[in-house]
Amino acid sequence: MNTVTKESVIAQEVQDKIFRRMPVEKKLEMLGDFYYLAKDLNRIGDKNGSADTSKKNHKNIRRS
Repeated sequence: MNTVTKESVIAQEVQDKIFRRMPVEKKLEMLGDFYYLAKDLNRIGDKNGSADTSKKNHKNIRRS
């Protein structure tokens, strides 16, 4: 469920304004950073199994 509030619209407008003023080089740098972050998160997810497996492991750890 994605609820759009007045505050979220204002925040999005501020983010859009900042992004429009940002130099292209900075945008490309951010794009690269996000790419490598997503790649690392994906690799971590592969090591830990599925989300269901992670939830089961988390429950077992909490019971110990």
